[in-house]
Amino acid sequence: MIMRIFAARIASSSSAHCAALTSRILAQNCKKVPSMVFTPILPSVCQARNSSGYRVARRLYQLLPRVDRMADADTVWYNEVMNARPLPSRLQRDRALRLFIEKVRQLPRPPEMVVLYGSRARGDHRPDSDYDLLVVLSEKDAQTIEQLYQAVQDVEMETIRAISLLIRTREQYEVARSRGERVLRDAEEEGYLLWSLSSGSVFEP
Repeated sequence: MIMRIFAARIASSSSAHCAALTSRILAQNCKKVPSMVFTPILPSVCQARNSSGYRVARRLYQLLPRVDRMADADTVWYNEVMNARPLPSRLQRDRALRLFIEKVRQLPRPPEMVVLYGSRARGDHRPDSDYDLLVVLSEKDAQTIEQLYQAVQDVEMETIRAISLLIRTREQYEVARSRGERVLRDAEEEGYLLWSLSSGSVFEP
């Protein structure tokens, strides 16, 4: 059934929309991970665009185990970085955090990870303390960075709370982490994971 769905929908698509459609179909039919995780495998799928819909669908079906392995690898990385502590109720109820993560979820290319650290994470903050957020991107993307700062501005205007972003690519993060950069060490030891690409938001509905 999945292969027939793939065949019918991809065979009718134009080459220009193949990657986006493929990503969306996979996201709808493989609930384990969001569509952004599929990006690295799209070129091999789209190279087959000129073949029949059935052959394209078959190739997609063959790639699903690879998608699962990629998702598992990302989950391991997040768990190694963060203690994966449950979010305390005071943060679950925090409106500014909820609004920001909802905007993150809606981004075309959401970050790999968003972590709350600093006084707001520790619980020793003042009423006017900033929200310190570590944002890890898969790669440098000016458009995504601009969208993140726009999200910050929107949330700040709506909640009258200040948000400070520390944005790093995954490569930059791993290099800084290997050097023992204090702010990253603090984020890992005291912070709370609010968003990950493989698991989505930690906020309860």
